[in-house]
Formats: sequence, C-alpha cells, structure tokens
Amino acid sequence: MTTIPALRVGPVRVHDLDFRAAAEEVLRLAEAEAGERSVVVTPNGQHLDLLRTSANLRKAYESAELVLPDGWPVVLAMKWRGATAGVRVTGADLLPALCAKAAERGVPVGFLGGMPGVAARAAERLAQQHPGLKVELVHSPPVGFERDERECRRLAEVVADSGARLLFLGLGAPKQEDLAHRWLRASGPGVSVCVGAAIDFVVGEQVRAPKIWQDLGMEWAYRMLGDPRRLVGRYARTMPVILRVLGEAGADRVLRRTR
Repeated sequence: MTTIPALRVGPVRVHDLDFRAAAEEVLRLAEAEAGERSVVVTPNGQHLDLLRTSANLRKAYESAELVLPDGWPVVLAMKWRGATAGVRVTGADLLPALCAKAAERGVPVGFLGGMPGVAARAAERLAQQHPGLKVELVHSPPVGFERDERECRRLAEVVADSGARLLFLGLGAPKQEDLAHRWLRASGPGVSVCVGAAIDFVVGEQVRAPKIWQDLGMEWAYRMLGDPRRLVGRYARTMPVILRVLGEAGADRVLRRTR
C-alpha cells in the first residue's frame, strides 16, 4: 500500500492529495473487500478549534484513514510547510463527485444526516443526476442521538444492514466524526465520509457561497453574513486558533528558508 504524503497542521496530520487522487482514495476504501469501515474527515478552521476541547474528535482524527483539507486556513498552513498539491478537498465537492463515480462503478451509497426529509431529497436529486446510483440508505437521526448509546448502536446496525459501502455523514462536527469512529467502524466494510453541510447544499437547504468567494478563501465570511446570529460567535472563537496555527506554519517556513 502506497504511503500518502501528509503534513502537520496544528494538532493533526493532513493528507496532501489533489482532488482527483483524494476521490480515488475514498473510492478505494469504499471498495475494500473486508475489514472495518474506514473514516474520512475534512478539517476546517472550526475543527482546529474543536480539537482543543473534544477528546472524542481528537481520537477520530488520530485514527482516520484519510484527512482531507476542507478549510482555506488548513490549505494555507500546508502550503507554507511545503505541500505538493495544496488544494481544498471539501465535503461539498466530494459528495457529488463521489456519487458520479459510485454510479459508474456500482458502489452502493448511503446518506446519514440532515433534518427529516432532507437526506431523502438529496438522494433523489443525486440519483436523477447520476443514473445508476445505488442508494441503499437514507436516514436522519433524531436530535440528541449522540448522547444516547442505544441510539448510536442502533444507527450502526442500520448502516450494517443497509450494505452501503460509501456512507456520507452530514451531522456536523464533532458528532459525525465521533459516530464514524466509535460506532460505525464495526458496520463495514466500506467508508464513512464526514461531509458536514454538503447534504443540505444538494437541495438548497443551506446555500453555498458563490465560486468567487470560495476561490478567495472567503466562504466562511459568506456563510457568516447569511447567518450572523449563529456563526459570529463561532468564528470569533475560531480566529485566534487559526492565527496560531498559521503562525506556527509561517515560522516553520522561515526556519526552513534560513537553514
């Protein structure tokens, strides 16, 4: 098995792959013939903040088979540390791209997350866009599921019984990562891909920033302007963490140049 290059960003190592290679690696995990269900996580600035306080999230990240850079701060830190690819591989972009490939290769998929009905609408739309897509699971867990071990165990059984090999989790961090690591590994083979709001984006339940905002690294600002009451406080907490991580990467870059 080829070792995937990775770079340290704050407390985690992030894999340095371009989008096509990252998608192919996810599909390789989905098509594994045996073993436990793998985990794919997609760090952004908020995750860097949550990793300081959430032991469960740290464990999920430490054991994840694939860690792909979702946020611009993560990508920038990687570039300053010598990344070869140095590109965003977001859950929002991975979901439709992987569904297209899954339809071609006959990989059964599942959608876990969103408010009631959202995942079903997203699955229907993606099946229309990608004829041949085999959707084996659509489920929206009840609010507070992460605090109920019986419910988490039931979710793992639902996933195992479904036969979905490529499972998209849109439950928000750190719930989706913790569920994937602690409960869904035993439901494999296959892979759990933590994609955050990507399921909502498919049906417009949440609106993604226009591409120009994405290219400028300002997708977070677009989202904050659209929902300031919920997001201003989050980004205020996250910004110092991001600046510290970028500072560490920048100092490392300067040190390497002066050697």
